[in-house]
Amino acid sequence: LRWDAPRGASYTAVSRVPAGLAIESTSRTGLEASSDGGRSWHRIDHADRVPEGTTHLRWRIAGGEGRLSYRAVVR
Repeated sequence: LRWDAPRGASYTAVSRVPAGLAIESTSRTGLEASSDGGRSWHRIDHADRVPEGTTHLRWRIAGGEGRLSYRAVVR
């Protein structure tokens, strides 16, 4: 996932995990994960410990360009 946000501010990015994918790891730490469609969130402290059943990812970004990637298994 790539972004180029206006500089001088911070943002919250949210990404739905496509149905049928089980995330194994992410390229960033400090993400939040939801397993109930984005109604509640909990912090992921280790990039390789994404909870099974994650439906959405959320993270804070500063202005400018950035990228998040993740490894997933098709179920």
